[in-house]
Amino acid sequence: MRLESERAWDAADLLLGLHSPEFPFEEIPGDPGWLCLAFRGQAERALAFRGPDCVFRLEDRWRTAIALFLFHRLLRMRPEALFFHAATVAVDGRGALLVGPKGSGKSTTALALAARGHMLLGDETACYLPERRTVLPMRRPVGIKPGPRAREVDEVIARRGLRPQEDGILRVDATALLPSRAPSAVPLRSVVFLRGFAAAPEVVPIQPGREELAALQPLACSLVDASPARRVFEMVRLFEGLRVFRLRPADPDETAAALEGFL
Repeated sequence: MRLESERAWDAADLLLGLHSPEFPFEEIPGDPGWLCLAFRGQAERALAFRGPDCVFRLEDRWRTAIALFLFHRLLRMRPEALFFHAATVAVDGRGALLVGPKGSGKSTTALALAARGHMLLGDETACYLPERRTVLPMRRPVGIKPGPRAREVDEVIARRGLRPQEDGILRVDATALLPSRAPSAVPLRSVVFLRGFAAAPEVVPIQPGREELAALQPLACSLVDASPARRVFEMVRLFEGLRVFRLRPADPDETAAALEGFL
């Protein structure tokens, strides 16, 4: 099948970064003039780009491929924003980014904080406006994976009889899961880097350095019209005036209670 546009497609509309371990695609050889992507570990093309054409294969997971592409295309409508693979919460009106690799507990911790009455802005993608130094709501259906969860989240899931999809992930509207007031933009005040699990939650204030800057991994659709120098400048400036922490999560409710005091 084919998608067409009045202008050339830009693969950056999709790419989280071909060298990121969390990016589901890898580039493969293709016909001259085409950028071809396959799901990691597969030889057949899932997506191919050339000029105004995007061609995709109608097979397993094609919806995933196109949804990712169109989602990142949509993000480019905010050219002044930095986007991160992170969860975002607001505690007493103060925004916090929860940053970590896949499976580090970002969504679980964000939902546990929401269960304590705090505002969930998003569990997967964060939108930061450098000029205003604020984070915007980026709510999508929350993806709840098997494993420990906040007690209130477990109770709601059981009470509503919610069941995971075939991939084992339960996807549900955040408002239906934990009703709260409508999310709104808040000033960014903290960044929390999740680093492995522990028997008891550990929250440690740190001074950010190169490791933390690299861990942010902005999506490729960030500041799309800016120069590379501007992008680097805004990434470094992000940490100015913020409190930065390293978190080793444990039981979700205990982790949320411990982190709440710092945020």
